[in-house]
Amino acid sequence: MKEFESQKNDWHLPFGETLQWDLIPVGVEVLPETLVMNKPPRIDVLIIRQQETAWTAEQLERLPDGIRQCTARYILLEFKYTQSINDDALYQSMAYDFLYRQSKKLKADQVQTFLVTGIKPQKNTRKAYGYDNMLYPGVYESQRQLEKRIQLINFVEEVGG
Repeated sequence: MKEFESQKNDWHLPFGETLQWDLIPVGVEVLPETLVMNKPPRIDVLIIRQQETAWTAEQLERLPDGIRQCTARYILLEFKYTQSINDDALYQSMAYDFLYRQSKKLKADQVQTFLVTGIKPQKNTRKAYGYDNMLYPGVYESQRQLEKRIQLINFVEEVGG
């Protein structure tokens, strides 16, 4: 029994085949286990902090707020130089966060993802996504369930713009 429990079952395959069997005869195309993308997604920037060590004084001088205070070992940055926050930027950041953690078998607290924007989001826009809690100048944390994994950094505000 333990052997059966430890094996990964691909339940989606028989589910997809069942849908094929039922829907193809009535003209509905069903493609089980289809690639979502032609090329694998790529994170814009990955910062890896040395395991079990704090940032050095020299590193702290150079790191921006938000990242400087981060205790996660893996820091993912999705950089939107010509954008503010929007649905697509958040979806992309959340997808990268999830896929990276899954592929490396990491726990949620080992990874922190930041959406870095080059255009300062308006207060109403930030509020719509739950980013009304400023942690540091230009760094926001969302209180909403999905967005809370992604911290928002306004690059222009952070570098003095």
